[in-house]
Amino acid sequence: MTGKVILEVEGLSVDYASSAGTANAVNEVSFELAEREFLAVVGESGCGKSTLLFAIARLLTPPAEVSGGKVLFSGQNMVAMSDKALRTLRWRGLSVVMQSAMNALNPVSSIGAQFSKALGANDKAWEAALSAIGKAAHVNLLSEVPKLLYPNPGPGK
Repeated sequence: MTGKVILEVEGLSVDYASSAGTANAVNEVSFELAEREFLAVVGESGCGKSTLLFAIARLLTPPAEVSGGKVLFSGQNMVAMSDKALRTLRWRGLSVVMQSAMNALNPVSSIGAQFSKALGANDKAWEAALSAIGKAAHVNLLSEVPKLLYPNPGPGK
């Protein structure tokens, strides 16, 4: 170890529920990460890398759910943390950076809605973004933005 442990994952498991049954995507993963250390999560496509990392950051969406274990970030159990406490932690101490641009934006949701969801976790960041948009609109830099806010409108539209 090179410093104080900042992330401790103990027995973390994630399941996907479906009408056909439950699939275990992450099975009792444990590790520690200290200050100034780096961790690479590697594996074949579909092996659970993203599911593991999304579970750690509490970004899983149904039908995925943490079925066991705990995630301690600076001593706080993120699995048991309330949504309010989690919002406070995000953007200050913990962030997720997507590897691929194809994963960064959802092509069937407006960019505005996606930014709103991400920035809504931090009131100051949201206020700064709105201020920047207002300044850009003032100098007419946003004349083409309405076309960009709704990517991929679908066939025939």
